[in-house]
Amino acid sequence: MSELIPIDEIESKADPKNPEEGFVPQVLADDPDLGDGSSSREGYNVASWRLHTLKEDSLVGMTEYEGDDRRSRNARRAQQASRDARTKEERVARRRAHVRTGVILVLILVVVTSVAVTYALELWGGKSVPNVEGLTQARAVQLLEEKGFDTKIETAPADLLEGRVVEFSPEAGTRLEEGSTISLLIGTSRIMPDVVGSTQEEATEELRKAGANNVRVEPKVTREGEEGIVQEVRPAAGSVFISTEEILLVVSQLPRVPDVTDMDEKHALEAFERAELPVKVTYERGTADDRLKVIRTEPAIGERVEGDEEITLVMGEALINPVRVEDYFDVTLPEAQPFLTSEGYALKASAKAEGNHAIARFESPNDAHIAFLAEPWTHVADAAKGVAADAIGPTTRVDGVRLVVEVNREPVAEAASAQVSQAQSDADEDDELDPTKTTSKGLALLGLQSAPINEETARSVMELCGLDGMLGSCTDKSITLPPDVERAGHSVYCCYGESGDRVWTVLLANSTPNAAEASRIVVTCVPKHFFNSEDLVSGGTKICDFVAYVDEYAE
Repeated sequence: MSELIPIDEIESKADPKNPEEGFVPQVLADDPDLGDGSSSREGYNVASWRLHTLKEDSLVGMTEYEGDDRRSRNARRAQQASRDARTKEERVARRRAHVRTGVILVLILVVVTSVAVTYALELWGGKSVPNVEGLTQARAVQLLEEKGFDTKIETAPADLLEGRVVEFSPEAGTRLEEGSTISLLIGTSRIMPDVVGSTQEEATEELRKAGANNVRVEPKVTREGEEGIVQEVRPAAGSVFISTEEILLVVSQLPRVPDVTDMDEKHALEAFERAELPVKVTYERGTADDRLKVIRTEPAIGERVEGDEEITLVMGEALINPVRVEDYFDVTLPEAQPFLTSEGYALKASAKAEGNHAIARFESPNDAHIAFLAEPWTHVADAAKGVAADAIGPTTRVDGVRLVVEVNREPVAEAASAQVSQAQSDADEDDELDPTKTTSKGLALLGLQSAPINEETARSVMELCGLDGMLGSCTDKSITLPPDVERAGHSVYCCYGESGDRVWTVLLANSTPNAAEASRIVVTCVPKHFFNSEDLVSGGTKICDFVAYVDEYAE
């Protein structure tokens, strides 16, 4: 049992763990189970003492076991109480900290908002530069001065912004202190400078500086002064213009051969007419691509023309010239037929001859016909009748060509105007038509006014038909004929020549004795080998003698 110690003896009771010292309890609880005996305030241990309420206010001593157990429970309770006390204090402290933080944040927000609002209201930090682009000068200055800014005015040409702000600096939205200067660039009209008399390069640079972005140069041919000088400008000097408007500079250019490359004759001549340059036209056989197009000019394209120098325009000949008999050897009959049809010729006869050679005759209303056959010096094609559908096949080639022009004269007054005026076209305009004069459609076809039976006429026909290289000729007086053939009753001139591997002949003939002019003109052309079967050499006969005999005397 625990020893009971009266209260009045407590002061004389020594601490069992420290017998040298007396014990003075500082805290005593009414309830022994709740007494706080864990420690003393003065360092005295009261763990083994408790107030025993059942024993008349006496302290009852505990056993060692009871004391340890009691001290352990009391320690745990004390720790829990301490923790509870600390937790409560921490909660209170945290709540107070949160309140303080919230108050501080609110104060910061109020301050920031106040600063932002007052800055936006431009109550401090300067003023914002307003956007004055496109405004009139007066309105822009007014707005800037209302903000307290000064202005500096400059001008520059501008499209459609005369008297208005084209640019300004600093840019809109910039914050500046009152009294700062804003630079304004005010637009003015673009004025055409006076560039007449300047060189093309000088005028172009001057217009570029004035803001012209669309300058076109047009040459004007002149035979006087310098080349490359501005003669005229449109719009005229002093006119208002905008940068995208076309500005035309008329610049002097000394005569030069215009570029007529690949043009047809009509358009090429128009180009020379615009350039006010004299020109003459000649024709030359070229490649298939050159037909009816400009082959070249003399002087060459782009070269200067001195004085009144005449330019020669060289044109490629047509694929087929109806009277140029050699042209037909470059095509097949199916290719020649549509061309002849377009020239007014009509197919009057066709047939297949021995050796599968084709015979075809095309007639023109101009008293001429063109025949294709292997022996063109004969009258076989002239007498052919009817049109055979299978005579001209897809690949039928030309064996030989016979061109016959009838010189049938008729009074001018009775002839068709388009054909009969040829003889009169070169006459003086004051000459009146003589109803007694005659003309010929056939001669008009060849471009001749008359056809005397002589070498001069033959050479004219050669030129018109594109033939050259005459090798021999004969007349009705010099022709070699078989002994039994009557020489009289014919007027003849016949010549022949060679062109490459072909032989050609020109016959001027009239069945009237001693006739001065031919009644028909016959031109033939065949490959050389067609004469191999004819015994011309042994008989001492030239090709022209043979052809004239077969065509005129052996009818």
